[in-house]
Amino acid sequence: VVGKYVELHDAYMSVREVVLRGGAMRLRPILLTSITTVVGIFPLLFASDLWRPIGVAIIFGLSFAVVLTLALVPVLYMKWCKEV
Repeated sequence: VVGKYVELHDAYMSVREVVLRGGAMRLRPILLTSITTVVGIFPLLFASDLWRPIGVAIIFGLSFAVVLTLALVPVLYMKWCKEV
């Protein structure tokens, strides 16, 4: 995500426009990858008591990472990045 922001920022866009466009461009790939991984891991929740904790950890960890990537990273970029 930050790589896309830097690429757009080099095109002399405002920081707000960079975050909006970069987030829109990366939203679909991030969500599709995360959703397919969660769907693939979901059967582990019902497999056995041995696999259930690892399935839960992966699903919640990935969900938390998606929230951080799509919400926190743009906010931090807007806060710390300087205008061109």
